[in-house]
Amino acid sequence: MVFDQLPSNVTAATWTAVTTINGVPTGSTTSGSGLINQPVDLPVGSAVIFTFNVLVDPSAPVGPLINTALASFLLNGGVTLIQHIATDTDTLTPQADLAVTIDDHTLIVVPGASDGYTITVTNNGPSTVAVLP
Repeated sequence: MVFDQLPSNVTAATWTAVTTINGVPTGSTTSGSGLINQPVDLPVGSAVIFTFNVLVDPSAPVGPLINTALASFLLNGGVTLIQHIATDTDTLTPQADLAVTIDDHTLIVVPGASDGYTITVTNNGPSTVAVLP
């Protein structure tokens, strides 16, 4: 059994799995969305390769994105439980592409008269930005 729960700050995930024997794909491909919780039979010389693609929440704060996978197998006719755990840590670094424009309502202003402007601030992402107080 291969299990990989979504890391915190992940809002969506898709995955594919390809089985190989001695490094050669067997043509067997599985796919899904969300967490991985798949039964796997592995003869000697075989492997299963999971490719996991996740979408990180745009409002995720700076810090670690930790993913942990667990593989559990039975040996000796189902008597011996073998478990292996692997962990990967990435650093979340929010980034934003901000643009500011000012549109002037009038080009000629008479002293003593009023004028107006429109200020537009756009966040082209990929991360959410917070308004300063």
